[in-house]
Amino acid sequence: MHDLGLIALPIYAMHPQLPIQLLALMSGLVLLVGGAEFLVKGATNLARHFGINPLVIGLTIVAFGTSAPELGVSLTAAFLGKSDLSLGNVVGSNIANTCMVLGLGAAIRPVEVRMRLLRIEVPLLIGASVVIWACGLWGYITRSTGLIFFVSFAAYCWLLYAKSHEEACGIRIEFGKEIDGKNALGLDLALVLAGLVGLVAGSKLLVWGAVALAHSIGISELTIGLTLTAVGTSLPEMATTISAARRRQGDLILGNVVGSNLANILGVLGITAIFRPLAVSSMALNRDIPVMVGLSVVMLIIMKTGKTISRKEGAILLFLYGIYVLDLYVQHS
Repeated sequence: MHDLGLIALPIYAMHPQLPIQLLALMSGLVLLVGGAEFLVKGATNLARHFGINPLVIGLTIVAFGTSAPELGVSLTAAFLGKSDLSLGNVVGSNIANTCMVLGLGAAIRPVEVRMRLLRIEVPLLIGASVVIWACGLWGYITRSTGLIFFVSFAAYCWLLYAKSHEEACGIRIEFGKEIDGKNALGLDLALVLAGLVGLVAGSKLLVWGAVALAHSIGISELTIGLTLTAVGTSLPEMATTISAARRRQGDLILGNVVGSNLANILGVLGITAIFRPLAVSSMALNRDIPVMVGLSVVMLIIMKTGKTISRKEGAILLFLYGIYVLDLYVQHS
């Protein structure tokens, strides 16, 4: 303990604001995760009150709800002129979801793959990721691109709603159990309000702490966005995945990961770019966005092989994420 104190003392002397920055970062994460949890529960129960199909709730409100932390962080960072942090948060979250979250779920329990994901959602995700890459060649994600993304996400949600009427009763019952609740309407409204407050406050704390920490220790805002804030805002997806794996519900794991990644690109980046166009740095264009696209393709290949993501394949995804994060920090060491 004495030795640890001797090590910590010179670090504190070099960066006296470091404890405050770390506290802001961690407090922001707690508020974001808690806010997202309240928002998802409240919005889900409100939708049920108004008779919206449980399947639609599970694939839209819950998926976008777990991406609410990314939206809060990206919007806040964009308004502060921190495009690297805003874009890095989304790209990093998608990489973390694909490798860390899905890999962890498969490592706990092999995940069966539904054909619908192979035909629609994953190809759509790859296509949207490639569009981001193409936008990077122009240097910006413009307002018009953001509007196209948001309209595409709204159209996707509407098609899900229309398609849900044709879904099997058994699937509806399965999702119904996941979102069932008996809260009063007033309590559900309070949950949504509390969730929004938590997201706003948490986003501001997290962005301030991340930017200050990056400046203090000499790491770029893009790297912070790709790692610390990305992993932090992916905590709701990770919690959902671990819970689903324990309950042997592979559909929820894949739906959570793929749906959240789609929501991050089409919803989060779309909304953010509408309010504030995002500059794409050369580093993100040449390294991180290609990694996001490549890992989405790898996910599709793994899903097509045997129609199951095995424990071994989950371990491979976790290993790839470890290599990616290590490379990020080695480049800045």
